[in-house]
This record gives sequence, C-alpha cells and structure tokens, in this order.
Amino acid sequence: MTRSAALGLEVQTRTRGCRQVLKKLWLWVLDLFFPRKCIFCQRILELEESDVCAECQMELPIYDVTPKSVTGAEACISVFFYEKNVREAILRYKFGRKEIYAQYFGKLMAAAYSAKCPQTIDAITWVPISKERMRERGFNQAQRLAEEVGNSRNLPLIKTLKKTENNPAQSQMQSAAQRRANVRGVYLPVDPQQWVGKQLLLVDDVVTTGSTLAECCRVLLTAGAAGVYCLTLAATRNTE
Repeated sequence: MTRSAALGLEVQTRTRGCRQVLKKLWLWVLDLFFPRKCIFCQRILELEESDVCAECQMELPIYDVTPKSVTGAEACISVFFYEKNVREAILRYKFGRKEIYAQYFGKLMAAAYSAKCPQTIDAITWVPISKERMRERGFNQAQRLAEEVGNSRNLPLIKTLKKTENNPAQSQMQSAAQRRANVRGVYLPVDPQQWVGKQLLLVDDVVTTGSTLAECCRVLLTAGAAGVYCLTLAATRNTE
C-alpha cells in the first residue's frame, strides 16, 4: 500500500469513528430531553436498545399455537398473544395516538408473513374503519400496519374494502354470534377490477373470534378475489 493510500484509509477510519461518536452523542442528547421508552413496558431504554428493552425481548408472548380459524381465509398468521404488555402496547397504538409504533410492529408482521405464508401474495390490503373512528383515532391502525408490511416486502397496497356503518366496537359484543351479526353487511368492495383473481393478504391488528376478518374475506371472495390470507399483530388464545 502506498503512503497516500494508507493516509487516505486512516482519514476514512478517523472520519467513520468521529461519525459514530457524534451519533452516540446525538442519541444521548435526545434521550436526555426526550427519553425513548420500551414500546411494551414503557421503561426508559438504554442507549444501545431500540424500540424494546432487553427484558421484554425475552418475555414477549409469541403466538406459537395452532393459528386461529377464520372462515373464508386460507390461513391466519399472528405474531403475539393478545395479553399483558402486548395488549397494553396495542391499546396505546390504537387509542393513544402512538402511530410511530407501526414501524416496529410492521417489521415483526412482515417477518411472520415471510416465515409462515406458503402462498405467493399479489397484493396487501387492510380492514377498514368508519369515518367516525378515523376522526377519533387520527389514523387507521390496520392500514398503517399494512403499509409497513407492504414496504418491507415490496408488496403493492390496494384499498379493497370500505366500511359503510359505524357499528359498535366488537369488544362490546358478548358472544361470537353477536360479533358475527355486528359486522354482517358493513363492508363493501372497492374497485374490484384491480384485484379480481388475485391472492390478497388482509391485515388487522388483533383477531379474537375472527368475525371481522371472516366478514371481510366473504366480501372479498364474493367480489372475485382468488384467495385471502390474514395477518394480525396479535390474537387471543383459542379459549373463546
């Protein structure tokens, strides 16, 4: 190596080292005034941690049982059980305007999709919410998750459904039959010519009895979708 080349390499190494020091200093300043918190437990993160603390990383309730059965869906893939800190994080995401959580959640969902979905997907879509819910929350939590998954896996996003009624929240329903009746007929297809004959990945945040996803699948399949796979951030245990 020539002297000039060695000098150039030394300068590059020092520059890289300075950038790393400045980056750490900037993160330290940000943490001082705007401390980053674990998405799940809300503890202040250490400088080397990102999104989730080390303790939560070890204790998150991964969904590792038989997937939920959703009528009309080829399969339903979920990342977590809907309990403990996961439940609290999702509630903050939906109702506490923590839209930034979608970036981390979407990465996890994209990884689960890649690992567990055997079918080639043509497009990704989401469960819509009513205009009233959109005004209350400021965003559609399922759409944001779908956007992150689509970007991560280079899948085109297509709006396939719209919600025509501001029906009561599914969480207010006491039985599976009430949940099915509550969502019956509240979704309509949007521009089906864009997705007729295609395999769709339908995204939502949580699946409980599967009534909402099943109704969406029914509308999509009736309008001409070749098949529908479901992907959710969390699912309740199969005890309901």
